[in-house]
Amino acid sequence: MDYYNAMLAERENLTVRQEKHANGKTQTVSGTGEAKVVDIAFYNEKDEIIEVLYVGQSVRLKIDVKAESFIPELVLGYMIKDRLGQPIFGTNTYHLKKKLHDVAAGTMITFTFAFVVNLGSGTYSISTAIHATDTHISKNYEWRDLATTFNVINIDKENFVGTAWLPPVVEMHQ
Repeated sequence: MDYYNAMLAERENLTVRQEKHANGKTQTVSGTGEAKVVDIAFYNEKDEIIEVLYVGQSVRLKIDVKAESFIPELVLGYMIKDRLGQPIFGTNTYHLKKKLHDVAAGTMITFTFAFVVNLGSGTYSISTAIHATDTHISKNYEWRDLATTFNVINIDKENFVGTAWLPPVVEMHQ
């Protein structure tokens, strides 16, 4: 599906490459290369890099992007996928009203997305997309599947199943 998604994007100056990782998963990277993700990591409240996240934890996802050439409009998006590659959540700076304009070649930009990990225990991955408008279809600078992977564990919440932590408030009346 990731390869198909890459082929949907604009084909002008588009490259698509796939690389097999040691864990057996195949990473797809596509785009014109005019901008690229150079680093991605999760941080805790002490600004420490973390690879294991806790259910209900406040985290920041930092993504460093380098503009390789002048970019008139730059949007960064990310998608969280479960262990099967199914999308769990995704958004981008276009929808968050944080699109950048007239980014000079050589510019490094750090994007920080803060959120609470309302996910169930399991293994997840992040895909990133750098493009010009609301989706990567019209101008794909870089789509990077499996940009990073992470694990979520439950250390202090009630036991539950599924990919979403939706803590209920229970009322009982007799």
